Amino acid sequence: MSGDKRFGSNLEKTPPPFTDHAARRMAQRGISRKAVLRTLRHGRRVYIRGACLYAVGKREVHRSARRGVDLTALDGIHVVCSDGVVLTVYRNRALNLRGRKRPRRPPDVTI
Repeated sequence: MSGDKRFGSNLEKTPPPFTDHAARRMAQRGISRKAVLRTLRHGRRVYIRGACLYAVGKREVHRSARRGVDLTALDGIHVVCSDGVVLTVYRNRALNLRGRKRPRRPPDVTI
């Protein structure tokens, strides 16, 4: 899969490249570069439709709080990456990372 590059702990020294689209969306949505980098470091990683999605939800906020890291400001931030490049960034507090379930087709009935 193309988006499986895990970002290391040296994100500040060598941050991933951002597409123009991602930079524009960050500006429109008021999401800082620092928030994106922290999401890449602390967020949950899920592969969806050929991309790698990093997201911070309530679970990550609570787990990090136990380690002394405050992620409350990042709650709901999603970062979509592919090949080590940040494609887009958005905020969605409804954290459904399992994807959309398609309804089952009833079996063809032949008589």
